[in-house]
Amino acid sequence: MRGRTSSSLSNLILKITGAVCMIAGLATVWLPIPTGLILMVIGLTLLIASSPTIAAWARLLRQRNKGLDEKLIRAEPYLPKQMQRVLAKTKPNRTKLDPATRGAASAPAHKASNAPSLPVSASGQAEAS
Repeated sequence: MRGRTSSSLSNLILKITGAVCMIAGLATVWLPIPTGLILMVIGLTLLIASSPTIAAWARLLRQRNKGLDEKLIRAEPYLPKQMQRVLAKTKPNRTKLDPATRGAASAPAHKASNAPSLPVSASGQAEAS
């Protein structure tokens, strides 16, 4: 039972530290030194690592915002290993929700017109020969 109590305590400490980092990051994001952004990234990483709810929220955010997901994928090789593991928890499953991949096989292909093309004059009207 002791292991579970220490796990709960460390989880609580991670959540509190993450929340403090997020608040401090929000308070200092307007400073010319980029400490606010760094603190927010550290805080969010700690919160994702300690809370399945926040990890699910981050996954949903990445699913809905493809640009954010692409930026995180590009940044992943440059992050420390611990942050890479936490970030891996939030990778979206695009095959289920992405309409582009879901409907690609069932979408009908547009048929090309077999009508011959006519030359177009300068006025924009087709000329018949």
